[in-house]
Amino acid sequence: DPTGSYVRKWVPELASLSTKHIFEPWSAPPEELLRAGVKLGDTYPHRLVPDLGEAKKGTVAAIRAARTLAKVTLCCRRRRR
Repeated sequence: DPTGSYVRKWVPELASLSTKHIFEPWSAPPEELLRAGVKLGDTYPHRLVPDLGEAKKGTVAAIRAARTLAKVTLCCRRRRR
């Protein structure tokens, strides 16, 4: 949906935003949000994950830690037998 027609149809709160910002309304300048009648946190929710890069780093670190723990646990169980 490169033109945003699907979003415009099913998310009417964002219908008046430019195509450039319709997929990321939080990146639109305040003037455009005002013109489109979008109030982040009021008429449309704030972004759920503010920094995707940081969230990805945290998720990758948690997965690696879980895998390491699983390997250690499995290794210890094998030794007991």
